Amino acid sequence: MLLSLEALASKCSTNISVSNASALDKTIEFCLAYENASTERCLFPKTYEISASQKIEISLSFMCGYPSDPALEEYWVLYRTPKSKEFEWQKFNKTLIIK
Repeated sequence: MLLSLEALASKCSTNISVSNASALDKTIEFCLAYENASTERCLFPKTYEISASQKIEISLSFMCGYPSDPALEEYWVLYRTPKSKEFEWQKFNKTLIIK
């Protein structure tokens, strides 16, 4: 029996430690994306509230399961305030500092 590629795909998640280095409480939308931090690839956004000078653990989802899927280290972490139209991004890392 042959499986289609769609049958292999699933949703995976990873945890990231996020620090708010500012003196202000913030609400931030996060997601993981591939292909040069393309915002069109931001499929599973999540919003978190982070108090001033607080460090939290967040969980972000991404598609996985295809044989050709990139390693997690090839993804980008995208983030923005809900009022912002533009995302900021950095290469995937287990820690992120928001200023």
